[in-house]
Amino acid sequence: MNMDRRVLIDGQQRVTTVYLLLAALLRQIKSGAIEARKDTLPEFIRYEYLMDRYDESDQKLKLKLVKDDQEALGKIMDEDDHLVEGSNVTENYRYFLERISQTDLSADQLKDAVESLEVIDIMLESDDDAQLIFESLNSTGLSLSEGDKIRNYVLMNLPEDLQNRYYEQYWNIIEANTDYEVSSFIRDYIAAKTRKTPIISRVYPSFRSYAKAFKTDSRWLIFYGIPCITAESSDWDEPIRG
Repeated sequence: MNMDRRVLIDGQQRVTTVYLLLAALLRQIKSGAIEARKDTLPEFIRYEYLMDRYDESDQKLKLKLVKDDQEALGKIMDEDDHLVEGSNVTENYRYFLERISQTDLSADQLKDAVESLEVIDIMLESDDDAQLIFESLNSTGLSLSEGDKIRNYVLMNLPEDLQNRYYEQYWNIIEANTDYEVSSFIRDYIAAKTRKTPIISRVYPSFRSYAKAFKTDSRWLIFYGIPCITAESSDWDEPIRG
């Protein structure tokens, strides 16, 4: 039995935060660090919010992250004593473990607080422009980094298997080789190519404009057209020229 799966285009950090809070609450109930009114609460949290009771595959978690983060999340949900070090997922999980161990609230109060959250759910049709909607939703509040926006622009409308392939084969390497300063690197790249240096908050629109002027597919530009930051750039498919 497979779960109905959806791609989340906005709110990933908030959903992940709530997921980790519930995972930490589950762990602390089982360890006795916080009390629950009923013995059935851990099972309820696990299968109502965190895992598919009937899925025996590697996809049983109800949240799917990028590969490195997914590995860290899997260790947490397997209750593995050897968590993935250096992962923000692990660090945030440990933060919640500590805060829950210090709270005067009960497990039921924390669960009720999570259930009182209000979520705006906007379902898109297959022919909707997910990238345009993503940009609209991110026009207010705390912005993503310019590198995050470029990554989403490049990958968002691809099928899931290609998203995973290109993320692992190219984007992951770009992040590692730039010390996760992708925004600054692409700003320097654009400056070198156009002789105009965009301010850091305008790197994403500058990249889009350059990609359009370059008259090529943006995925080819970021992964193949900047070979100095990916060791395997020559493996890229034949570029798609507009």
